[in-house]
This record gives sequence, structure tokens and C-alpha cells, in this order.
Amino acid sequence: MQKRVYKVEKFLGEGSYGKVAKCKKLGTDQVVAIKIIWGSGQMEINALEELSQINADDHNLVKFVESFKYKKYTCIAFEVLDQSLLDFMEKRDFHPLTVEEIRTIAWQLIVALKGLKSVNLVHCDIKLDNIMLVDQVSEPFRVKLIDFGLAEKIGNMRTGATMQNICYRAPEVILGLPLDQSVDLWTVGYILFVLYTGSFIHGWDAEYNILRLDTPQQQSKKKGRLFVDLLKRMLMVDPSKRISPSEALQHPFFTMGRVQPTAGSHTTNPEEPPALEVHPQPEAKEVTNTPQRPAAVSQECSSMKKKPDGPHPSPRTVHPDCSVLCTPRSSGRGGSGLAVVYRDISPCSKLRSDSFSSFELQITKVGSDSPFYCILIYRPPGHARVFLDEFAEFLSGIINFNSVLIMGDLNIHIDDSSCASATELLFITESFNLIQHVSVPTHDKGHTLDLVFSLGLDIRELSVKDSHISDHCWIFFSVISPRPSLPTPVRIQRRILSQNVSDRFTGLIQTLLIILTM
Repeated sequence: MQKRVYKVEKFLGEGSYGKVAKCKKLGTDQVVAIKIIWGSGQMEINALEELSQINADDHNLVKFVESFKYKKYTCIAFEVLDQSLLDFMEKRDFHPLTVEEIRTIAWQLIVALKGLKSVNLVHCDIKLDNIMLVDQVSEPFRVKLIDFGLAEKIGNMRTGATMQNICYRAPEVILGLPLDQSVDLWTVGYILFVLYTGSFIHGWDAEYNILRLDTPQQQSKKKGRLFVDLLKRMLMVDPSKRISPSEALQHPFFTMGRVQPTAGSHTTNPEEPPALEVHPQPEAKEVTNTPQRPAAVSQECSSMKKKPDGPHPSPRTVHPDCSVLCTPRSSGRGGSGLAVVYRDISPCSKLRSDSFSSFELQITKVGSDSPFYCILIYRPPGHARVFLDEFAEFLSGIINFNSVLIMGDLNIHIDDSSCASATELLFITESFNLIQHVSVPTHDKGHTLDLVFSLGLDIRELSVKDSHISDHCWIFFSVISPRPSLPTPVRIQRRILSQNVSDRFTGLIQTLLIILTM
């Protein structure tokens, strides 16, 4: 290649390796970014030659143009990109990105890792500096991975080798354990956490702090919950338990809807997440006041399980002495939602709660002086993985409730001992000390789908009856909440000292002081 075919327009930055310049190829309109390396740069050139086997655009990798020697320098030409994620975050004072923005970036980075794995490469130096925004104005949050100067073949990674910036370093690197592509998954997970919170998990210079990493437990909703679950799987300290790129791309955080990696017309991802049918849930606000620990009293009531897809009861269709509390289904599936019909002699009030993507929910406080909490749940048919995670999260949020009744059509075959979802559901509920009371079929096909759980309540006379109007049965039972124990009388004893006793006590103390000083 002839010398001086490129004209340097300006320098874009520099580091320990050398400098990066924006250059124009003479005789053409082609503009490139040239990395000028003080040394051979052979490791990076080798990595780029390996990556030439796959399409750079499709795998969100910087496009390699050519390499050449200039005097004692090695020059590597790449496409010109906009700015690094580090520069972008610094300009906004590390103000966190939205979950949807992070979702777009996460998908592209994991596709990049899958591309690297396809040619048996590990980047080994992923950080905010090495993730570039392509053009934030025309293609918001389209990113590419750059700088393969430290990339290694998976089979060449030595146990105990030091790699990665200390801030982004995976635990197995710190501990001197066997290494593989999982180190890149850790780093991407770490970066997503930084984008989500606007802060780093630990200090920049202490490996001990990295090993003390606490997996993020953010109070977030909908996509946020799934994002946190993905982070947990990416930030597993044990690399053998860490999620792989292929598994990550199938995570519900991506598959719950179609990711739009760019804002322009450029579509590059080789595999976009499938568009799934999503059933919007009723809007609900968070509970702002956590109910105080309820006192228990003797209280009886009758309850019936209603068909989820049946018509909503209204004041015109219920007994004059009864009222209705309902949570309408906003859209999506047919039917009206969830409802509680109650007698007016037992005051009830509906509590506000979080909404979940995998099930519908209504919480009703029954009684006033000594309430218990009636929780209606409906889970549409489908894969139960997200539901089990969200249901466990929901139970964690009501752990302060001492008296709880949970009823609903969970669409899990609890009668099937070989059903993994049923086994996990019972494990979750038992871990929260909930008792499941229905042991007979509740559906006309012989399955037990409609369940009744209780905590701190006495469930009696439970029976299942054919409704004749639905493929689900009625479930009748009585609920008795325990009487509060009467307060234990407090006996107060007082001692009145006479002057004589006081004088004797003073004399005893003075004698002890004399002995101690001898």
C-alpha cells in the first residue's frame, strides 16, 4: 500500500496504545478512523482477520477497513463512529437510561458476544470506552463493539491470566480460576447495571469490593423486573452458572416484545426476538401504605371461586345486602377481570398494588378492626416461567400480612406430579408458609387449576361443585380467622425502702469500698 494515501483531518483521542485520527482517503470521499499503534498491533490484526469471517454489521462489531505500516507505526483503519458510551454517559452526568433504551443496547451487545463466540474469540476488554454509538442522532442507541487489541482465542486463555479493566473484571479473573467467554458476559452485565443505575457497583481499584458484589435488587415494574432477572443471571459469580449469549437472547426481557435496535431504516441483527402476544394488565398503583400487622378475631365468611372469563357482577346482579369490588381487565383477552362480592356487614376495601406482566391481581382488605387480606389471581394459559418468578416476588412484598387468603385460576396442573411448574409453585408457596387446600379436580377435563391458599386462617368445609355455566367449578368454603389473644396482665411490683434499710445498704457499700482499696 502506498504511503500518504490518507489525510489526517483531526485526532479523536489517544491512549496507552497510541492515537486515533479521523482521516480522509485521498482521491475519494471515504472517511475512516485510523488507530495508530506504537508497536506491531499484530494481536488486534489477527483478531480482526478472524472476525472478517462474519458480517460486522449483523453482529454489531466495528467494521474493519484495512491495516498498513507507516514508518514505525501500525495503522488500522475502521469505519467512523459517533461517540463512546462513556462519553455519552459523562455528558449526561451518568443520568440512568430507561429500561427500553438499555434493552436495545443489551440485545446488540449480546448478539456481538454470540458473533465472537462463533469464531472462538473472547474480547477480554469490554468497557464503556469500547462500546460506540454509531450515530445517536439518526440511529439512537445503535451500538458497536470496538478495540480487539486484547482479544484471545477461547482455547488460549490461561488460568490465572490478568485481563480486563479492574472496574469491569470478572470474579474468576480475580480468583485465578479457569477462563472462558463468560468473562465477557459478566462485563456486559456490569455495564448494563451502570446504565440502569448511573453508578458503579464498587470502587475502581479494589478487587475485594468486586468479590463483595451485591446483585442489584431494584424495585421496578414490568420490563424492569425482567431486566433485573437477566442481570442476576449475567452477574452470577460462578461462571459455570452464568447465562450464555444464546440463552440470554431467549430471555423474556427480549422475547416479551420486538426490540428495535435502531431508529433508522438500517436493520442488521441476524436474529431479532420473536414478537409475542402480550396481554396488557390493569393499571395499578403501588401500595403506598403497608398495612399494619392485623389483629386476629373470630370471623366467618363464605367464598366462591368465580369463572375468570365470566361476566362481572354488578350492583344490579348481586343481592341487595351485598356490594362488589372489581378490577377490570384493561384490554387484550376477553372477559372482565377480577371481582369480590361481599356482604355489607363485613366492610371490605380494595388495596392498590403493583401490576405484573404474567397475571392479574386484586387485593381486598376484609374487615376493619381485625382484617385479613383476600387476594384474587388469574394467570392466562401459557409458559409459567415468568409467572413463577413474579409470583414469588409478589409474595415477598406481602410478607407483613399475617392473615392471607389467596384464590385463583393459576392454569397450572397442580394434580400432575410430573409437572415441573406445579412442583415449583408448591415449593414457592410452602416457603412462604402458605397452605393449599384444593385436592380435587376443578375443571371439567379433570385437572386441578383453581387453588385456595391460606396463611393464619382456618379453612373449613371446602367443597367443589359443578357450576353448570362454565368449564370451571364453584369452590365453597368457610374462613375463620383466629381470635386475638387477650393481653397478658402486667403485674407491677414496687419496693418501698425504710430509712433503716437505706442506712444498712449504705453501710454495706462503704465496707465493700474499703475492702477493695486495701
